[in-house]
Amino acid sequence: GLSSVGENRYFPLRPGLRLVLEGEDEDGLTNVVWEVLDETREIAFEIAEEEVSVEARVIRESESLDGELIEVGHFFFAHCEETGDVFFFGEDIDLYEDGEIVSHSGSWMAGEAGARPGIIMPGFPEAGAVHALLYAPIVDALERGEVIDVRAPVETPITMFDDAVIV
Repeated sequence: GLSSVGENRYFPLRPGLRLVLEGEDEDGLTNVVWEVLDETREIAFEIAEEEVSVEARVIRESESLDGELIEVGHFFFAHCEETGDVFFFGEDIDLYEDGEIVSHSGSWMAGEAGARPGIIMPGFPEAGAVHALLYAPIVDALERGEVIDVRAPVETPITMFDDAVIV
């Protein structure tokens, strides 16, 4: 079954978990904060003509550019206890300009306007495996992931990882 908590090695759904990413390019300094909230959302959709309902974990992503908030997204995920896969069920997006919400562009939800969930991270990724990330016609999105490597060395300013998964 699907659960709003789970321990996928690369994508844990543990409330309280927080990840901060920073980077700089020609646009400026970007700061992204991912927070696994102690909050869930019930999402209903249809599979093979059968109505299904899932309690999904909410992850909030806040993105700033040069210290100014530009986007807040709430993403909805569930962990498959049998396979370890983490499924992606949709996202509510708020885009900001000058501190005000100007758009919800990119928002979609499984079960609405033909959208279907996909796998954001396989439980046991294997090089060469392909999986559907999402299918959301309302935002013109059909995305897939291909696992390129499961033991890639990746160096960051903080540490070196020997077994990163590249999708």
